[in-house]
Amino acid sequence: MKKAIKALIPSFIVRKIAATLSTLTRKLNGKNITGFLVQTEQFRFVVGSEDMSVGRALRFKGSYGDDEFKRTSKLVGNESNVVFVGTHVGAIAIPIAKIVKSCVLIEANPQTFDLLTTNIFLNEVTNATCKNVAIGECEGEINFVLSRVNSGGSKREPAVKDNMYYYDNPKTVKVPMVTLDSICSDEREVYDLVFMDIEGSEFFALQGMRKVLSRTSALVIE
Repeated sequence: MKKAIKALIPSFIVRKIAATLSTLTRKLNGKNITGFLVQTEQFRFVVGSEDMSVGRALRFKGSYGDDEFKRTSKLVGNESNVVFVGTHVGAIAIPIAKIVKSCVLIEANPQTFDLLTTNIFLNEVTNATCKNVAIGECEGEINFVLSRVNSGGSKREPAVKDNMYYYDNPKTVKVPMVTLDSICSDEREVYDLVFMDIEGSEFFALQGMRKVLSRTSALVIE
């Protein structure tokens, strides 16, 4: 029933409601609250106080991406090296990190990256290398939109400034951009999995990861 009702509501109204709830959450909890600590069945996550997507799912359901974890975990083992591009707070990457040999976790949003590194510490992940950069087709710097209501939707600045990207009044900041080939430059290193979820910038990222892909068994694009 809830899905049926939601399907009848225009998407821009859904976004407006989410933005309103996000603002109320911030006001009710105070401007100095940047995150909430969530205890799931096996892990602890600090999630953004305004996030109405991944953060909300973890706060209310105690889980996020269970199906994705099940599918992805079949691609790796305890001797696997994996790469996550667009790790967000680590809801999927941290459980995967617990069952593999090593992982590279990349997150461009500097605010979300702070939460990710906190979650790495809280869950005693010792086999992860974390990078606060955007992955793209070359080395440089890009404008990056810090979405508030859905922090996982933060993205490279869109060429078309449509309201759907700016309805929650996000900040736009500059972040460094590098190629994945430059981060994973050791040609002796092979990967069982590269998992990528970067909100439409995958096309650009793929151009800068040809060498990594030649040493990768599975590529998952969200």
